[in-house]
Amino acid sequence: MAHLWQQKQPALLLTTPILPKAKALHSWFVLNESILEDIIKNKSYMVSASSSTPPVIEDVVQIAKIETLLAKETNFWVKASMRVKNLNQRFWYMSCDQCNRITGAEYEEAYTCIYCKRKNAKAVPRMGASTLT
Repeated sequence: MAHLWQQKQPALLLTTPILPKAKALHSWFVLNESILEDIIKNKSYMVSASSSTPPVIEDVVQIAKIETLLAKETNFWVKASMRVKNLNQRFWYMSCDQCNRITGAEYEEAYTCIYCKRKNAKAVPRMGASTLT
């Protein structure tokens, strides 16, 4: 037997057989439908957590010149197109919230960092991707 759920939005969920986890997800959706509609309507999922603003056009440099600027600056805005060649590549790793070095700690777990020696450091995700030149 199949169970079909359809809401006002053009979304459809069909499960065969009726799975407990799918039923729980549907119940959660029904309870939070107005919140989810607000998120979609206001596009609040698109809001950046960063308070930084994009640079003015005069401050934009070619990516090939970044290496020569490393002595002066450490943060750069990069506009790029990318293609994933290795689908098993990880794009993030857990790191110390102070020194950004890799850790085996779980997300937001408090631990003592072996690199910066900070006690009660928190493990936070940090972007880490390989690049090809």
